[in-house]
Amino acid sequence: MTDEPVFDREPVAGDEDKTSDEAEAAEQVSSDITALSAERDQFKDIAVRLQADFENYRKRVTMQAGEEAQRATARLVEELLPVLDACEAAFAHGAGAHRGPAEAGARGHGHPGQAVRPHRGRRRHARGG
Repeated sequence: MTDEPVFDREPVAGDEDKTSDEAEAAEQVSSDITALSAERDQFKDIAVRLQADFENYRKRVTMQAGEEAQRATARLVEELLPVLDACEAAFAHGAGAHRGPAEAGARGHGHPGQAVRPHRGRRRHARGG
């Protein structure tokens, strides 16, 4: 045998089977690639839709939280309005009497003109006996 390549060789009976097997394998690989590409595209579409859904959810939750904060603020203002009105009325009522800081603190409780004694803990009564 020589090491020279043989180009003019006659086909052998097994060569046709190899060619048809290779063609079938190539066709199978091609169809697998096509199927996998289609599946990949489906998964990409699903991922894009999920990402868009999540983004919409995040925006909706942020908007709802802002609306809830506005409702809570409105409720607080509604509840504070009577208190503010009472403070304004009290201020308007007491505007004619100018008191100093010490006098205002001493007369801040009880009836007007009645001084309040500071509380010094438990009182001790003298026992008669």
